[in-house]
Amino acid sequence: MIPAVKGRAGPLPAEPAPEAGPGRVGPGTEGMSMTWTLRIVLLILGLVLLGVTVGLVRRGKVRGGARAAAFLTALVLIVLALAADGVVRAAEALGVEPLVLVLLVLAMCLAVTALVSSAAAARQEDRAAALERDIAALRDELTNIRNEVNQPPPPPAEPKPRPPSLRT
Repeated sequence: MIPAVKGRAGPLPAEPAPEAGPGRVGPGTEGMSMTWTLRIVLLILGLVLLGVTVGLVRRGKVRGGARAAAFLTALVLIVLALAADGVVRAAEALGVEPLVLVLLVLAMCLAVTALVSSAAAARQEDRAAALERDIAALRDELTNIRNEVNQPPPPPAEPKPRPPSLRT
C-alpha cells in the first residue's frame, strides 16, 4: 500500500503500463522498426571495415582466412544496414528487438574472425617451431662433419696483392 501524501485524499494513482510500440517487444510489436540512426551507423561501420580490410590486404598485412572473415564481417554489416526490413522481420520472429539481433549477428562474425586469426597464429607458431628444429639439426650435422674432418673452419682469405701498375 502506498502511503498517503499530504494534501491528497488517498493513495497515488498507479502509472499505466507502457504499451508495446516501435522498438519494444510484446503484444502489438507490429510497429517495431530499425531506426535510421542504427542503419546509418551499421552502414558506416561496414564501409569503414571494408575500406580498412582492403587497405590491409593490399599491403599484405592480412592473408588467408582472416581476410575472408574480415570481408564477411564488413559485408554482413552493410547487408544489415540495407536490408533493415528483413532484420526487423527476423527479430519479430525470434521475439527480440532488432538491435539485439544485430548485436548477436555481429558478435558471431567477430567470433569467427577471432577463431580464424587464432588458427593462423597457431599455424605460424608451428612453422617457427619446425624451422627451429631444422636449424638445430643442420647445426648438429655441420658440427659432426667438422669433427670428422678434424679441422677448424678455414680462416678468411686474405686479399691478393695488386699487380704493379704499368704506368710508373
